[in-house]
Amino acid sequence: FSNLEKVYFSRSAFSKGFFSKDIGQETIDKLFRINGWTIVFPEKLTLDEQITIWNTSNEIACMNGTIPLNLAFSRKRETEIIVLNKAARVHENLLRYQRIFNRDVVYVDVYNSALTGFSRSLGGGPFYCTISPSLTAMCRDYGLAVPIESSLRKVGKVIRFLAVWIKELVIPSIRRRL
Repeated sequence: FSNLEKVYFSRSAFSKGFFSKDIGQETIDKLFRINGWTIVFPEKLTLDEQITIWNTSNEIACMNGTIPLNLAFSRKRETEIIVLNKAARVHENLLRYQRIFNRDVVYVDVYNSALTGFSRSLGGGPFYCTISPSLTAMCRDYGLAVPIESSLRKVGKVIRFLAVWIKELVIPSIRRRL
């Protein structure tokens, strides 16, 4: 793991299935994969392996949440850290870590702005990740290719998002009233 230049910490192996709260992860994985980044799954790595990556890679990208808090283990100050926002909510703990460890982070919104209000919390979801205007701009700035997502696939993801939202938020609310 000490020879990985560009690493994307993916959540796609952690959150699987139709009712996964993380919708669109495979699209984000594809973007980084076609641009030569190594895709790793933190839940399949030891802590030592993760710390090695944080201390040897030149560029690290990940979804906002607990993964970027690992910057606390990083001593390689020149590593560029890109955090992909899966919701419009601010991650206060990450902002604190940035101040404590004096680190710069590039934030890029990858959420569907029309659906982000449906997410119940920063970690609770559901989340719809997509090739957003913000992500497209970042790709242009970094010289990265942007995968094309078909309209049919996008509609399918919206349907999945709404199914997860109903399952996780609406049905329990109805059950509590009965």
